[in-house]
Parts: sequence; structure tokens; C-alpha cells
Amino acid sequence: MTAPLKWERCVVQRDSDVTNFVNAFFSDKQRKVLLIAGAGFDPRASRVCELLSGPLGKRLSAMLIREERPNAEAELCKRAEQNLRELLGFVPDARVIPLNIFAMDNAVIGGREAVKAVAQIPLSDFTDVVVDKSALSRGVTFPVIKFLLQSCKLQNVHVFVIDEPVTDEEIFAVAWEQASSIHGFRGTLGPRVGAQASQTLVTATGERPKFGTRPDLQVDSAARCLPDITFSRIGPATT
Repeated sequence: MTAPLKWERCVVQRDSDVTNFVNAFFSDKQRKVLLIAGAGFDPRASRVCELLSGPLGKRLSAMLIREERPNAEAELCKRAEQNLRELLGFVPDARVIPLNIFAMDNAVIGGREAVKAVAQIPLSDFTDVVVDKSALSRGVTFPVIKFLLQSCKLQNVHVFVIDEPVTDEEIFAVAWEQASSIHGFRGTLGPRVGAQASQTLVTATGERPKFGTRPDLQVDSAARCLPDITFSRIGPATT
């Protein structure tokens, strides 16, 4: 028997279909939603939160992650503060989590620390969990989404991505001197006994990855909270 494709249940929605889905799906008064999003300098930080706050109102809770890196530029910090104020305007009681991306020895720890923070939230209080990866680094969102897929038994999991190539091209990664894998995605990478050949780490992470095979996973992709939104998802849970 052939195993089902991971993206078999994926549905792509664009433009007004995204807004229509959000307004219809999240207007259900029985839905309580946790939003996990970035609160950094990225101009896309508040767009998904604004989109969700309309139909959800007080049924929307948020965990806002502030990725902290050493020697951050003053202008970027200023932008981050402005984005945080906007986010708190939509969800005043949101939990703001400062997250160190690097340890004291410059080891990358952001993904591991993000999972620890999410693990402290009682997910059973919510019907849906939304991850807005637009303003979060891949090293943070991949581990968080993996953790949610393993932990959410009854909740729908949504992933929103705002695609803005111009902004992405202006953001540069902060490199570390030692190659490492994203937390939780090491796979078979590592030294092999008796192996003489050198090993090269190649991390392949697309802008729109597909996660999991479960029917209750929803992957949402948004280009902007404007009429040109792109939105893809895997259908809601069925029984």
C-alpha cells in the first residue's frame, strides 16, 4: 500500500479567499485561538495578528517572541518596539517572551529555548494554535511547529507565512563558526564510526515547507494582509 503524500490534503487559497476563510472559520464562538508570532523589527510582524483579531476579538490569545541577538542595531530595536506596541494593541494581554538566539559561547539555542517556552502553555485551553512564521527565524519556527504537531491532539495547527521577497532579501542571517542543524531536525547528521570522508551540512528549508500528514494540520500561507494574500492549508480535523 502506498503511503499518502505529505501534501495530499493541502489546499491553496489566494487573495480574498484567505480573508473569507479567516472570517468564516474563526468567527465560530466556540473557537479559542493561541497565536505564536514574532515581535521583532520585521514590518510583517503585526499583519496576521490584525487579520485574526477581527473575527476573534477577546477569544484570541498570543505568545509574542522577541528574538534577542547580540549587538542589535538601534534602528532595528526601535522598529521592534513599534511592532510590539501594535501587536499589544490587538492582543493587550499577550505574553511577551524575550528569546536569546545565542548562548554565552555563541552556540545557537533559539529553537530549543522557543520549544521550552511553548511547552509551558496549556494547549488544552485552545481549539486552534496559529504560528505566524513571517517575522520569526526558521531556526525558531521549525522546532516550534514540530513540537505542536506532536503535542496538539485535539487542536488544529495553522501556519501562516507572509511572503514579501523584498524584505527577505534585506534580512541577513547571523552566522556561527560551527555548522549545526536546526533543533529537532538533526536526522542522521553526525560522525560515523570509521568514516574517512568529510561531511558537509546542507540545510534545505523552503519558504513554504509542508509539515506532517495528520488530517487536523492546517498550513496557511499569506502574502500580505491585503487583497493579494496567498493562503494554503491542509484541511481541518475529520472523524
